Amino acid sequence: MSLFEHYPQELHDLEAQIRNYIAICGLDPRDSVSLDTIIHDHSACGAKGTLRALLILRIKVETGMMGAGMSPQ
Repeated sequence: MSLFEHYPQELHDLEAQIRNYIAICGLDPRDSVSLDTIIHDHSACGAKGTLRALLILRIKVETGMMGAGMSPQ
């Protein structure tokens, strides 16, 4: 199994964790402004800090997928 075959599962697992932390933080998952604010909040800690790390990781996985010619959907 190549590295590329892991991307869809990694993205699926990240999305589940992100949804969980969005709920813990009491955010609306459709509010991209709030999520963007969290990504850029370098002082975020606790649940918001974890959510920030997960969102950044998702961006990195999606970037890797696109670099491999895959669509992150």
